[in-house]
Amino acid sequence: MDTEKKKDLLQAVIDKLSNEANLMEKSIESEYQTIKDAPGANKSWSDTTRSQMEDLLKGKINLLSDLEKGLITLKNLKAKISQMTTAQLGAVVETQSKNGKKEVYLIIPSGGEEIVFKDKAIILLSYSSLISSTLRGHKKGDRVTVRFPTGGTRTLTILEVS
Repeated sequence: MDTEKKKDLLQAVIDKLSNEANLMEKSIESEYQTIKDAPGANKSWSDTTRSQMEDLLKGKINLLSDLEKGLITLKNLKAKISQMTTAQLGAVVETQSKNGKKEVYLIIPSGGEEIVFKDKAIILLSYSSLISSTLRGHKKGDRVTVRFPTGGTRTLTILEVS
């Protein structure tokens, strides 16, 4: 993938994740107001106490914080965009499995989603994921084997890194 396309891809991912962060912020604000208005444990027959709701909210706040940190990293990657020859954070990696299935990954701070970019499915691969850790450091032409905790394996040939 050339530099301009990669810059456009990173911007599409930034836009998508920014939108998710905005939605999460609104959800957090709404839930905070709900908690604030909720009766205390001694005033309610509810199974969900205010403290339980606060714990759930803290989890969402942590997710939002991670998302915002990831967005900062992506913006920095976009600003310093370069062609990469090895799989690493910010790299676009095209692979093919033994059965011939091709997949394109973008290694980002936190992923787990798929986006369609210019009619092509791109898997947003978390830097800490098993597949990412197996791909990292490898280059075009390398063959890697992902070993899953369940005992299964998946062999991938790297077709392109950019």
